[in-house]
Amino acid sequence: TEVFEGLKLADVGRLKLGINVWSLLPEKYQVTSVTVDDANFYVKALNNGKANYDIVKPDSAATPEKPKTESKFDVQLDYYALNNINVVYDDAPSQLYAEVKNLVHSGSGNFSNEEFDFYTKTSIDALSVSASRIKYLNKTKVNIDFNANINTKTKKYKLLDNSFKLNALELNAE
Repeated sequence: TEVFEGLKLADVGRLKLGINVWSLLPEKYQVTSVTVDDANFYVKALNNGKANYDIVKPDSAATPEKPKTESKFDVQLDYYALNNINVVYDDAPSQLYAEVKNLVHSGSGNFSNEEFDFYTKTSIDALSVSASRIKYLNKTKVNIDFNANINTKTKKYKLLDNSFKLNALELNAE
C-alpha cells in the first residue's frame, strides 16, 4: 500500500546456486550450494496491523488444490553463504526493533547424511536490538563460530569447538 511506498521488503543483489553437473544427465538437478550476496531486507509492521510483508492479495474464489508433482530439484546442500546482508525488523505492535548491518554467514556439512559435522561462521558489523524502547544491544559487533555434530536419526546434537563474541566479551563452549 501507499504507507510502504519506497520501502522494499527485499532487495537481493545476487543469488547463486551450485548444481552438480553430473546430476543434469538424469534431469534431476542436485543443488549443492546456495549463496546470497548484497541483500537488504526491511520488515515493518504498523500498530494498525498492516505490514509490508503482507503482499498477497486476498483470493475471493476458492481454487481446487493442484495435484503434487515431483520436483526436478534434489537439495543435497554441502555449503551455504550469506554475504553483506542488511536486515531491519521494525514491529510496532510488539515494540520490537532489530537491525543487522553487514551480516556475513556461512555453513557447511554434508546435510544429506544421517550424521554429520556442521560448521558455521558468522560476523555482524553492527547488531542493534530493542524491545519496549529498551536497547539491549546497540551497534554491537558480533563474531560466532558455531560447530556441532548432528545425528538426524537419533535427534542428538553434540557441541564441538564454539566461540561467541559480542564486542570484547567472548564466550567459548564445547
